[in-house]
Amino acid sequence: MPEQRPDLDQALARLDRIIASAEADPDPAFRERVGELLDTIDAVHRQLVWRVGELVHASSPELFEEGLLRDEVAALLFEMYGLVAPDAHAKPAEAAPAAMISLADLEASMPIPLAWHDAADRSELADGVVLWRDIAGERVALLADRGALRAYRDECPGSPMPISSGILRGGELHCPWHDCRYDALSGRRLDREGPSLVSVPLEVHDGAVRVSVRRQGRPVA
Repeated sequence: MPEQRPDLDQALARLDRIIASAEADPDPAFRERVGELLDTIDAVHRQLVWRVGELVHASSPELFEEGLLRDEVAALLFEMYGLVAPDAHAKPAEAAPAAMISLADLEASMPIPLAWHDAADRSELADGVVLWRDIAGERVALLADRGALRAYRDECPGSPMPISSGILRGGELHCPWHDCRYDALSGRRLDREGPSLVSVPLEVHDGAVRVSVRRQGRPVA
């Protein structure tokens, strides 16, 4: 009986839990070894994935474009390693027929108000620190660089991988998954053209670092 393939979403979630557990380990030497392990695995995988992409494209550009890049798992792999632009493989959406918009739909399209949440103590964010918090069900990455604080959605754009696993060095946030580099204070991508990190509103109030996310649901009239 053939072995059942693991579910991709479950595997990614398990990887996320393992990384979060390693990041929370109190031993800095252990955290450094885990980071070195991830960097080495990333370097090896990047070479392998790049070579496979080269060979397939050289053999059949159509297979590469219409086969690999249309496959959800293969496309995610190429995006993770920065070999194709995020969503470059996506099919253009078909135009939907025109329809009248109801009042309920119009109300639902209105922006949901922001809500502020305590995320960390200011003392937790010394220069060079990157951490993450679950804020109302949304992962938010917090960092401190040259005395300034920033909050971003905790993902490397174009993938589900957390940017909070990265290393902050010299004003740049390095993603351990794809070797992407972002300006720590603006979120702008530095290594090549690509989407920036998604900023999350942040303020410091009475020593507490607070971030703002959209409220879930709407008040009843």
